[in-house]
This record gives sequence, structure tokens and C-alpha cells, in this order.
Amino acid sequence: MQGYGRRAGRQHTDIQQNLVSLIADAASCVGLDHDTWDTQRSGDGELSVLPTGQREELLVDDFVRELNTGLRRVNEGRKADWCIRLRLAIHHGPAWRAANGFAGSAPVTVGRLLNSDQLRQALHASDETFLAVMLSRQVYEDTVVAAHTSLEPTDFVPVRVRAKESDHVGWVRVPGLAPSVLKRVFGKKAAAAEGRKDAAAADGRDRPRQAATADSEGRVQQAGRDLTGARYGGGEGPTYVNHTTFEEGVTVDRGVIGFNFGGERNG
Repeated sequence: MQGYGRRAGRQHTDIQQNLVSLIADAASCVGLDHDTWDTQRSGDGELSVLPTGQREELLVDDFVRELNTGLRRVNEGRKADWCIRLRLAIHHGPAWRAANGFAGSAPVTVGRLLNSDQLRQALHASDETFLAVMLSRQVYEDTVVAAHTSLEPTDFVPVRVRAKESDHVGWVRVPGLAPSVLKRVFGKKAAAAEGRKDAAAADGRDRPRQAATADSEGRVQQAGRDLTGARYGGGEGPTYVNHTTFEEGVTVDRGVIGFNFGGERNG
């Protein structure tokens, strides 16, 4: 976590209380019940698994807007170096409780996106940046590309996130900041991700998914065909759950989101 450890102990209490209240209040404002989220807290962050049936487009659009509004209210009058800044990553896929937290591929993916250099860079794009958001490919396709939100695909900047054995393309947005500014922040990394996205679109790998249902073990039946094969880990089904209903909006089955305190501008 950036900057949290350098804060005084009493400030830790203030930061943690603000973090919990900001998330719960933003969820409540858009009709999401934070009390039903299965949450693992870490002082300066939170990893949450949402229950079945939560509206994913609310999380991507309205929730982010309310969270950013809350951060601006809390930070009013604070010096730039002492403002509360949050990173947020959103993904969906298999996740379940284990002996020491959550297990499954989705929490791992969220962690990779949340802790990426690009999301940290985005959070420090300006003194007025209090929230930086990264969507996984699945969430971006099923909500933004499929036109279930008020957001446009061009509101996001694709970046390539490589960490350990993983290689992802995430879509980054900073509320109130022009994508062109983010592209300058990311530089060549954003250009490389754009090329990878275009290549995926050319061979059909970048298309939104159809309606699907998932059982408790993470196996997915998609309208028209099962998602199987090497791309999805082989065997019984995909690594990630894509659950989309185009007529009535998008619901998320075990959606996983991660928050982390961003700390000081130079932290």
C-alpha cells in the first residue's frame, strides 16, 4: 500500500473508517447492499465477493460515480499529500472462502489488476485524482462494450498488465480525467495494449459474451455452446464466469472487486 505505513497511527483509524463508510455509502446510494458482500479487509484495502444477482452495470457506472463523489467530499479542504485516494479493480469469476481468505482465479486476477503499476500511475495523474478504476476484459466487454452503462468504450484506456505468470489487458478510467491525459501518463505501454486489443478484435476474441448461467463450482453453460478449451483452462469450462443478459442488464455471479488506499501523491 502506498503511503499508508507512513501515516501516524491515529490517521490509520481515520483512513480505515473512511474507507468502510465510503464504500458502504456508495453502494447504498445505487441500490447495492454492502452488508451482503463477502468481504476480506486488510486495513488499507478490501477484497469483496458480491452475491449472485447484483447488477454489474451499477457497480461499473453508478457505484464508481458515487464513490468518487464521496471521496471528493471527504478530501475537501485537505492538503494534496493527505487526501484519501483509492484504487479499484473489478472482475468476475470463480471465488470461494478458504482457510486464509479467498481462493479461486478471480481474486488472483483482481489482485494483479489492483496492484498494477498502471493503476498506481493513473491514481497520481493529478492532484484532483482521488479514484482510479481498472476493469478486467470480461467486465469491460459485458458492461461497457455491450452498452449497459452510460460510459463509452473510449472513456477507458487499455493497458497490458504482466505480473508473475499472468498477462492481462485491463481497461483504466479516472473519473473526470480525459483519456488522452491517461494515455500520456501510460505512454508506450498504452500503445502496446491498444495493438493487442486490435489483434484480439480482428480474430474474434474481443467480442462480448452471450447469456450464461453458472453453477456453484464455476462451470458455465453459455447460450449456443459451452466455453471450453485451452483458452479457458481446458476441461469443464472457463476460468472466468461471464454472466450477461442483454435484454435486462447484466448480473454478476460472484463478482470480485478490490479496493486499496492510494496514499500520498509521491508514495
